[in-house]
Amino acid sequence: MTALSVRPGPAIPGADGDRDFMHVRISAHSTGILLLLATALVATAPEAGATEGHVLHGVGPVNESMGGAGTAAIIEPLGAITWNPAGMQRLRRGWTIGVGATWFRPDRTLSSSVPLPGGGLFSGATRSETNAAVMPALAISYNPPTCPRLGVHLGLTGICGFGVEYPQNNANPIQAPPPAGFGKIESEYQMMRIPIGLSYRATRKLSLGFSLVPASSTLRVSPAPFATPNPDGTYPLADSPAQAWGFAAQAGMHYQATERLGLGLSIISPTWFESHKWNSVDNLGVDRKLSFDLDFPMIVSGGISWQATAHTLLAADVRWIDYGGTNGFRGDSGFNPDGSVTSFGWKSIFSIHLGVQHRLNQCWTVRAGYSWNENPIPDRLSFFNVPAPGIVQHHLNVGLSYRVSRATTLHLTYYHAFENSIEGALQGPGGAVPGTSVKSSLSEDAVSLGLTLEL
Repeated sequence: MTALSVRPGPAIPGADGDRDFMHVRISAHSTGILLLLATALVATAPEAGATEGHVLHGVGPVNESMGGAGTAAIIEPLGAITWNPAGMQRLRRGWTIGVGATWFRPDRTLSSSVPLPGGGLFSGATRSETNAAVMPALAISYNPPTCPRLGVHLGLTGICGFGVEYPQNNANPIQAPPPAGFGKIESEYQMMRIPIGLSYRATRKLSLGFSLVPASSTLRVSPAPFATPNPDGTYPLADSPAQAWGFAAQAGMHYQATERLGLGLSIISPTWFESHKWNSVDNLGVDRKLSFDLDFPMIVSGGISWQATAHTLLAADVRWIDYGGTNGFRGDSGFNPDGSVTSFGWKSIFSIHLGVQHRLNQCWTVRAGYSWNENPIPDRLSFFNVPAPGIVQHHLNVGLSYRVSRATTLHLTYYHAFENSIEGALQGPGGAVPGTSVKSSLSEDAVSLGLTLEL
């Protein structure tokens, strides 16, 4: 999440005159129809709720139910193609296809307060009107039976996103009508990855993998704090989706040390995007050209898996997400001399992912997982991160799978991201405005459905 719809504007009376206070079996011939449907879902996906900052803690129902642990625990293709391409070599020979869709229902609240001239506070709160959102995923692995060391893979997955829609609320100081406040605050960010790569079994125990990862992102922001303010002190709008293309690379290794113990390591390079660009106008109707650079951070993952019994698998991952070194996130947020926001001020974070899988019988498998991550947004920067508060830290996940036939397994997962909040002062070019506050709260519920085909 980022500080994408924060703009300075004239203060509410009583704020010390500061003008800058405050966003069932499936046959092979039907596979083409299934993949076409999944592609259509990916192409039309709305914004997603974010978990570790703006990065999802897991991708697809199986990986989510394992708390996102998938660097060493290779269970199905969606988790493997996302966190460790070397794991694709550990899937069965022939075709393995994973399809999933996650429905998010975030609960976001923005509140603020400013001191009144005669004493007391003017305060209020607004809930985001953004309701359910969906994030689809598709992964295809082909390990040729005639070439036991080599495999190829292709995916189309969502790994991050955010969006809020706070309607104008005259009872909430930060959302008073412009130019006193921001009025309506909106943001929407989507990013889709297209990993294409190879996996190679170097030895009986060691597998290597590599992916080239073209990516596409769209962004809209209303208002746009990265731009120089209009003549009346308000920010211009970037309220239509602007698309940008980017590129990354990913490499991984998987080492099956013993029949029970697996180890994994993976690195996703930064995804370098071209600028998002908009045609806008100022308050006088004069045309303005806006642009903003927002890359995706480097992620380093390490994992371990342990086959505790014939039916029970344990897994754990540790990740490092380099927001602090990523264009669009790094730096200490504040205002440039021209009134634009310098950066979003996120710090790099670590996350921990734990999962357990237990096979009840030949048909049913159950899973549970937990993940925790550091909060990338300091409280003092709450003002600059109104539109996308990526602040939740604890996620609890449960899921189950039902094997319909030899070739088809269905998956269902539910998870809850527990509420977290950040709160800091309203900010102006001179720094924090005394006696003021802006607070963002976020929790989330999600349900995932998916299937795995082995053809």
